[in-house]
Amino acid sequence: MNTSRVLPSSQNKETFKAHLRSYKNVFSSPILSARFEEVSPIMLSYASGITSATNVDVALFDNAGTIVVGVGSTSVSGNNLIYLPGLENDFVNLQVGSSTKTLTFTSTGFNVDGSAVSIGGGFELGDKYFTVKGLGGGLIESGNIPPPPVYSITPSTTNVNEGSSVSFTVNTTDVNDGTVLYYSTNGTATAADFTNNSLTGSFNIVSTGSTTGVGTIVRSIATDFDTEYGEQFSITVRTGSPSGPGVTTSSNVTIGDVTPTVNILASTTAVDEGGSVTFTISSVGLSDGTYYYTIYEDIGSSITGDDFTSITPLDGPFNIVGGTASLTFTAAEDLTTEGEDKFKLQIKAGSASTEIIGESPLVTIGDSSQEVGQFANGITFGPVQVNRDDTNPGYESDWYAICDLDNIPDGSSIALFIDDSGSMTQATVQASYDKFVAKLNERNITITTVTNSDEDWITPFLVNLP
Repeated sequence: MNTSRVLPSSQNKETFKAHLRSYKNVFSSPILSARFEEVSPIMLSYASGITSATNVDVALFDNAGTIVVGVGSTSVSGNNLIYLPGLENDFVNLQVGSSTKTLTFTSTGFNVDGSAVSIGGGFELGDKYFTVKGLGGGLIESGNIPPPPVYSITPSTTNVNEGSSVSFTVNTTDVNDGTVLYYSTNGTATAADFTNNSLTGSFNIVSTGSTTGVGTIVRSIATDFDTEYGEQFSITVRTGSPSGPGVTTSSNVTIGDVTPTVNILASTTAVDEGGSVTFTISSVGLSDGTYYYTIYEDIGSSITGDDFTSITPLDGPFNIVGGTASLTFTAAEDLTTEGEDKFKLQIKAGSASTEIIGESPLVTIGDSSQEVGQFANGITFGPVQVNRDDTNPGYESDWYAICDLDNIPDGSSIALFIDDSGSMTQATVQASYDKFVAKLNERNITITTVTNSDEDWITPFLVNLP
């Protein structure tokens, strides 16, 4: 029978493999020599870098048969690429020496002893290692078993203080660049002892210049304000996952306790109502993050949120970045006579209820409110109770003195409102009014008097007066 016209292609690949099976005995040897270009159309996929002229040994087999890799006319030498033209659901035993593995072919590739393989992967058999080069049947390449990877890990120091970092250098041999490895943390340290609050992680093996097969793990130690007396930890490198097989473990690293210093400076230690004070917070050894402030009133003082603009809470969170922060508080003008109040700013870690880690000097809030009738800054604060004289000069009030009008220039103009609602009329205070006008006339001060019955002393003055 002439089989020379049965050519492999992507369209007839399954038929072609079936013909090889059917007419296996026609060939003088079950091991056929071919070039890669002659078998590549049969495969679903294959590795890059194989030239069309590359020699390939095509091993013919009966389903459930055995292919021997070794020496002899019925054996595959293993010096070339080996192609196994398997059909879906075929299986064949691959034998090296006394060791055998079963290859089962599927629609997308093949399995080795039940485990799927992919291009670039491989398997050990006897004293050889077979690398998968193509699927759709099986294209494999034999070689020596690669040496097992070697790993080591070394910390940059065996003692690290809170707020500092330690680097672990992972050196490897026979580990490919880009390989992802994992680590876990051992010892008495907990997740909270590290700034990322984690005991596990991953890293990559890289090559840089003359340095090959190296990975780096950096562990930053948190400042936690707890005295823990020399906690220790080590790092185990693992493959596959953070809980996968451990391949090397570092020596122990001891964590030294650090008591951070926190300084709080006040822009002023005395502020009037309406004024502001800024607290500048600086630290040494304190990790960046969220902390809490509390406004603490001094003995004898009474501080509430109303004492500050926008009803500032007396405690709350803030962030320290780069070891510094600032907080500004503006004292409210509450028009309430309270006397001086004193307070300090306290800084706490964790929450507003934890221990104090910093405290400002006392700041005094001066009371800018005035007592009724008190004269300040050219203003008399009211209301001021005056007499209803009922035209009797012996009972008049001296409005001129109450308003301290000696402080205004001669020839000035003033305005006066008198309630004429019925319960009160100008006659009720006529003696006081006459005395007031007389003193103004002595200094040529002009007075505009407005009366109405609506008890509205605002609207009449929303105009330009003489």
